[in-house]
Amino acid sequence: MSQSGSPFATQTVFAQPEQQGKGSNPLGIVGFICSLVGLLASCCTCVFPVLGLVSLIGLVLSIIAVFKRPKGLAITGIILGAIGLILTVVALIVNVAMGSVGGFWSMAKAAGAAQAVVKHHNTTGSYPSNLAALGQEYPPFMCTDKWGNQLVYEVAPDGSEFTIRSMGADGVDGTNDDVYFDEFIQEPGFTKGPIPQLPAPGGM
Repeated sequence: MSQSGSPFATQTVFAQPEQQGKGSNPLGIVGFICSLVGLLASCCTCVFPVLGLVSLIGLVLSIIAVFKRPKGLAITGIILGAIGLILTVVALIVNVAMGSVGGFWSMAKAAGAAQAVVKHHNTTGSYPSNLAALGQEYPPFMCTDKWGNQLVYEVAPDGSEFTIRSMGADGVDGTNDDVYFDEFIQEPGFTKGPIPQLPAPGGM
């Protein structure tokens, strides 16, 4: 008997698996690239501080792209972007902190030099002609500012007062970025400079 017409005959239909992972996720690719560039840039944030913030752009784009398929690059972009952003923020904080520490250290060295000058005055009755004359009382390497320049030291022609200041970042005395320490140094005889000097012999 033929079973072709049997009502109990069944027909098995195999569902075709969905083809996933094909195609591309342009936003995920862009996010991944930005995150990667930002991560690499965060390693040299002291040179390219703004470039390190590209990590933030990559992170945002990758988060948006993760809702689309394929997700591989988007997920990787999120990880790299987060790491790069953290490293960038930490590097910027360290740079700011180091600048503050350097400024404090310059102030401390200037105050120490002023104390040594006053001590020299109390011992000898006059101020030293220059900071190098302090000798071991205050060694030369302590007479520099945060930029590595020698502190400027001046004594009034009548020997009544003295001043100590920094030439600032440009290393040139008498410019707008000179740093004065009059608010932090309260030693007797210390005054805010510059102090007018007598003209050189033979000068007009």
